[in-house]
Amino acid sequence: FRESSQLWVGRPHGFPSLRDRVNALAFAPDSALWVGTADGVDVFEALGAIRHVGEARGIRLRTVTAVARDSSGNMWIGSGSDLNGALRWDGRRWTHFGAREGLGAAHIHRIVVTRSGAIWFLGIGEGTADQPDGPGAFVLDSGRFRHVGTDDGLPSGRVYDFAEARDGTRWF
Repeated sequence: FRESSQLWVGRPHGFPSLRDRVNALAFAPDSALWVGTADGVDVFEALGAIRHVGEARGIRLRTVTAVARDSSGNMWIGSGSDLNGALRWDGRRWTHFGAREGLGAAHIHRIVVTRSGAIWFLGIGEGTADQPDGPGAFVLDSGRFRHVGTDDGLPSGRVYDFAEARDGTRWF
């Protein structure tokens, strides 16, 4: 007789699947787990089904490093290497946000939602003539993107992570 508890369960695809390279995790309002992988997004539904998202708005999804849920229940994804800008799933359709909409970082490594509901998009990548130190961060608050970069006190325009303390202090 052998009895045991299985605390850990492996991913279903098996090595060396790119979908087993997990970069980001976030729960959707319906309790589905969204998993950003090296080959798009896997959505683990609450009842056990797995849905793969490999394309959104005609854009092939490869390495997804950012997955976040905003206070309205929308799901956001970004990539520190492949996707230009960010994509939002509102439960019905995907919307792309890029430079034209005010999100001036081509590569979004992380997306972080604060307690107040502001959404931070953390940019990485090489600098440009407009942003020689790198893209910096962008915050979406009240429907508008605002750039935060080295001119605002960031030591670098490459922002890999963000946290906000209970007292409102922001850590980059």
